Amino acid sequence: MQPYIDGVPETIMAHGDAGTAEALESVLVHLIQLLGRLIGDDMTTKLIERSVGVSERGDAISDGRREEA
Repeated sequence: MQPYIDGVPETIMAHGDAGTAEALESVLVHLIQLLGRLIGDDMTTKLIERSVGVSERGDAISDGRREEA
């Protein structure tokens, strides 16, 4: 199961692909910057690298809340 964010299809319909992608990218950048300030850039990098490694292997833990489109 892939990670997801609620409301993306609705946002794409309201603001288009490019606007939605830009907004999601901005949120992600700000979240990573804030996390870096809270726990340090090195630890943030390690967490992101670990998460990407899990996603690539398909070992992510799912809570089963994702609805099928």
